[in-house]
Amino acid sequence: MSHDQDDLVLLRSVATAFEAHTLVAVLHEHGLDACVYDASATGFGIPGHSEVMVRSREVARARRILDQQIADSVDLDWDEVQLGEREDDLPLQRPGRMPVWARGGMIVAILLVLVFLVSLLFSIL
Repeated sequence: MSHDQDDLVLLRSVATAFEAHTLVAVLHEHGLDACVYDASATGFGIPGHSEVMVRSREVARARRILDQQIADSVDLDWDEVQLGEREDDLPLQRPGRMPVWARGGMIVAILLVLVFLVSLLFSIL
């Protein structure tokens, strides 16, 4: 089956729509038209399955661009990345546990629900 040069064809199939839209953004930065077909959005597709589509005439160029982008990103040395300074002065600490009074209230609420369900069961029988 021959393709017209303007036909949309599959460039890559990826696991998530986020990944597909990221690839499309890279292609757009290089002047290529590309779009995402999100199979999970149709209701018939595999959940999380998305496809990046390009014009038939641009497949080879799009592959080269994505391969180069991946090669460039692998060479990133995270020890040299400057993250900057924090913009807030909030203390760095993990969230605390639930207060004792809240845990006690939760236990009481669960017990009340259980008592209600048991009494409802006995009233039915």
